[in-house]
Amino acid sequence: MNTISERFFPSIRKEEYLPLLKAFGFFFFVLASWYVLRPIRNELAVEFGYENLMILGFSVNPIALLLTVGALVMLAVNPIYSFVISKIEGSKVVLYCYSFFIVNFLLFLSAWTLLEDQGRIWTAYIFYVWLNVYSLFVVSIFWATLINFFNSEDGKRLFGIISAGGSLGAFFGTSVTQYFALEICGSDISDSGPSFLIIFSIICLSISIFLSKDLHVADKNETSKNKEIGGSASDAIKSLISVPEVRNIGLYVLLFTTLATVSWMMSLDIIRSWSSDPCERTSYFSLVEQIVIPLTLIMQLLFSSYLMRRFGTSIILVIYGLLFAVIFSVYYLFPVIAAVFAVTIMQRVFEYGLNKPTRETYYADMKKNDRYKSTVLVDTFISRTGDLTGGWIVGFGLITLSISWAALPLTLLLSITGYKAAKSNNKVDG
Repeated sequence: MNTISERFFPSIRKEEYLPLLKAFGFFFFVLASWYVLRPIRNELAVEFGYENLMILGFSVNPIALLLTVGALVMLAVNPIYSFVISKIEGSKVVLYCYSFFIVNFLLFLSAWTLLEDQGRIWTAYIFYVWLNVYSLFVVSIFWATLINFFNSEDGKRLFGIISAGGSLGAFFGTSVTQYFALEICGSDISDSGPSFLIIFSIICLSISIFLSKDLHVADKNETSKNKEIGGSASDAIKSLISVPEVRNIGLYVLLFTTLATVSWMMSLDIIRSWSSDPCERTSYFSLVEQIVIPLTLIMQLLFSSYLMRRFGTSIILVIYGLLFAVIFSVYYLFPVIAAVFAVTIMQRVFEYGLNKPTRETYYADMKKNDRYKSTVLVDTFISRTGDLTGGWIVGFGLITLSISWAALPLTLLLSITGYKAAKSNNKVDG
């Protein structure tokens, strides 16, 4: 009995209980702050997607344009973030960055309150782009803080548990949005703005700042806890080019986000063929969420730690490519809603329950400068670039539902890149 318990439930030292509890709560409120607004982003996408914009005489799909703008904003913001991070103490990163997000929320609230109709519409466009930036930065900054407190061995034991806090926070945030759905569905968001939900997000971020206190030690043998991070604004980009472990994990994230977007767009074709009823489709998406979150929690609490300790990061990084190969093969052979249902759940549980904690464990072995800067660049700009790449691949017809097997070379490249990333970070077992 003890052997089974120790295998699936990692040992936690007495001095780790409080930091683990704070990290669990920290991630809970970070994801609650985002997931309460995630339906707003999706609803804005629906509102914007009805008709194209005319820009310089060209008809442009507004969502494609906004995604492109979002990627460019990511590219522009990262050097600014790196510059600010270089000049402040490690213990103040969350305070400064999350306070900046809170100020932005207050500005959006003011804009929706004070501006006239046209101004509110443009506020909604900007808010959509900003939410895409916010969703990645707020989570990346959380993990940048965590991997500077827990080392990679700690991560193998504890990151699964901490990730479970995020899953519960996501469920809580989504539940709050559902409870106040009348505020969203009863009016045009572009006109009034999701006021209550933004205020709720501000409260969650404020709690996150409080819980982040003392989770900032860069290394347990450092002489000063409050040492400035140092470096320059271009450090993250330089490391992406010259540091093998950063370059390899960057390519890995680019590939898997590209493949995830391609598979998502294929699934939408199947879903549209299955049903033209928006209510039925909404019910389907809700059912997926209701199944994914509990399964992800089970994975995070019972299996993530064991699998990372048992197999290391190499196997987990490699297996993602094989998983996508299965997904595209299933879509090619069985383009039905049941197949979409099964593979969507499988992919999301693997990503959030296992692959994400594994990548953060990988990040924890990087140098301090890269832990704070390069990881954020990879998880924001590189990730969003992968989304765009996947969209372009499908948009140009290079990979479609009828030729989904064409994605198989990319899945093989993902597995090879995962192996190289693990090897460059000295994590290949045996």
